[in-house]
Amino acid sequence: MTQQRITFEWRIGEAEYDRWADGHLDPNAGADAGLFSTREQRLVNNMLRGLALLTVVVLAATGISLSPRQLEWDRAAAGIQRSLDRENRAWYSLDRDLFLATVDPTIEDHWATEWRRHWRGEPGSRLEYGAELQQIESLGDGFMRVAVTARQPATEWSDVEELHELRFYRETEQGWVRTVPGLYADYWGERRTLQTGNLHFIYFARDADTVRAAAPRVAAAMAEIHRLLDIDPPVGYEEFTVELQPDRMGRWAWDGNHVQITSPTFATVPAGLTPSENLTESLVNRLAYRVFNSAEEPDGRFLFRWTVMNWGLRRWMITHLLDQPSPWHAQAVEIFRTESAGRFPLSPREISDNEQAGRPSREYVVWRFLAAETLIEYGVQTYGEQTIPALFRGFTHFASWEELTPAVYGVDLATFTAGWNEYLAEHYQLE
Repeated sequence: MTQQRITFEWRIGEAEYDRWADGHLDPNAGADAGLFSTREQRLVNNMLRGLALLTVVVLAATGISLSPRQLEWDRAAAGIQRSLDRENRAWYSLDRDLFLATVDPTIEDHWATEWRRHWRGEPGSRLEYGAELQQIESLGDGFMRVAVTARQPATEWSDVEELHELRFYRETEQGWVRTVPGLYADYWGERRTLQTGNLHFIYFARDADTVRAAAPRVAAAMAEIHRLLDIDPPVGYEEFTVELQPDRMGRWAWDGNHVQITSPTFATVPAGLTPSENLTESLVNRLAYRVFNSAEEPDGRFLFRWTVMNWGLRRWMITHLLDQPSPWHAQAVEIFRTESAGRFPLSPREISDNEQAGRPSREYVVWRFLAAETLIEYGVQTYGEQTIPALFRGFTHFASWEELTPAVYGVDLATFTAGWNEYLAEHYQLE
């Protein structure tokens, strides 16, 4: 009797991942359609994965054959899922040794350190962490590329709680472990360059699609930032070079105007963004920070007073120019509303004057940053973009709001403050 060949693949969550990879994932899809909650969906996914494994066992017992590729694929999926389960247990118990058992012992230690970054969270937040397998793909030679959705507690002010990431796993005697493709691995392809506007990009072929999608937007945003600040764009040797490395680079790995950043292949992408959008956001934020620092006058003895306002100006520019709110913006607005409840009407001095001794709470930091951004937003919408250069230079020359406000906006502090609070009541529903 001829054996029946049955083909199936373990693709739990594939549709969602494909939409994310193509830029079409709506993180709120199904939220109002009576579908599963996040926790219920995780339970269903786990049940389906278990059912897939059971199916393999049943098929084997009944003599129905699978192709060698399918058997290898399903065995890898089961092994990688076990590795993810161990990682989750390690987080819940803060068991470093258990976590390291899921990491390739041949890679540099800084990778494991980065992958444990969220362990800084408070003990009560441990149950918020989880890594779920969405899709796997064989790269040959025992390597697998894995799409994972990770949830982590927000320990820093800019953290988001749901992330998508591509991971790499290989099989060892201790099971499937998380690894990285080496610098010279065939995975990366040839080295390439691209010039867009005043920006130069150096990258590997593997990142070509992401870089080509991000580069024009980054270049256009940087040109506009120079225009808004009324400063000359860089030319010649002053132009920025961005080099994307298949390794974990320092947050600010600058050498003159040359910056090295980690390949977007290793990026943790906030839910709702595509990899190219995430790269665009990261690069514009990093390059704008450099521009702001370079443009500040060397005798700016009052700059320390305006650190949060300086951040608010930069953040407003990025959001305005990319038409892409930061990944944490929706959550930040909710924090802003909650924290403003006992403060409204607000005073600009509450932005520039730190009221909390020691390490401030995440909520307070987010509140100050959002207050600064809304004040910039109100100032531009009410008094025009032409006020931006004066505001930026005012951070150097003025020590108080009483001096800064009339010099930049042409009205006294009381008038400006009243208008800002009316704007907050209308646009942010503060009361």
